[in-house]
Amino acid sequence: MVSGYSWLDSHTLQMMFEPQNTSGKYRMILGPEILDVRGNALDQDGDGIPGEMQDDQYIAAFELSNAIYWSKDITTDTIWNYSMVVVNGSFNIASGSTLTIKPGTVVKFSDRLSGINVKGYLKVPGMPEHPVIMTSWRDDTAGGDTNVDGTATTPAPGDWAGLTLEVQLLLAYLKTSRLDMQIWDLRSCRWFQH
Repeated sequence: MVSGYSWLDSHTLQMMFEPQNTSGKYRMILGPEILDVRGNALDQDGDGIPGEMQDDQYIAAFELSNAIYWSKDITTDTIWNYSMVVVNGSFNIASGSTLTIKPGTVVKFSDRLSGINVKGYLKVPGMPEHPVIMTSWRDDTAGGDTNVDGTATTPAPGDWAGLTLEVQLLLAYLKTSRLDMQIWDLRSCRWFQH
């Protein structure tokens, strides 16, 4: 439900909504009862007849997801329990700190400089049926079209900086856009080309 609105200028209507806490697909239908600052009804189809019930409604579709954007160092134990995390730039997991990424999380890196420098601990307890996926934000096959460009871009090697490991790593199942990796312990590392 709309909780308020205000005209910012003669062309821009700002609308406020009650917070939504349920992920999913939503539709927003505006009009045709909306009046501009001069009192004119919405004429969405541009036929010169404002206020038509079906023709002059503005319909927008959007999806809310349990996603966050991340760009700061991790200095305390942190759990990512989100459907998606978009990493902007590189960040450190500090010595003595642990980042745990829950099964089913999609981690997307926004550019070729984005990555994770592991100086502490990275735990990825994914499972084959619920892997943690690390990939470029250009990859629409995991988590949808995050960069909102349709099919204009696709993932490629070098899209993101990767993981830099300086200490221990505990991964149960991690799936990236280029490799599947299973690590049983630090002495036994198996890579599978994806």
